[in-house]
Amino acid sequence: MSDIKSTKTELSEAVYALIGAIIVTFIVAWGVMVLWNALIPVIFVSAGIGSITYWQALGTCFLVRLLIGSNIK
Repeated sequence: MSDIKSTKTELSEAVYALIGAIIVTFIVAWGVMVLWNALIPVIFVSAGIGSITYWQALGTCFLVRLLIGSNIK
């Protein structure tokens, strides 16, 4: 009987982990979408493409971090 209960517990934990992973994926994707829409048009479409503001640079760094990650050691 405890094997069945253990299997049900493991299955429910796996389902919760899957749901959590899906939620995190949607949140990260939303963050990328918001940053992309806020930064890229302003940086590349605006007149005088040469310089960007500090906040645009910081946002771009954050966007790259989200897209690529950092496994630098």
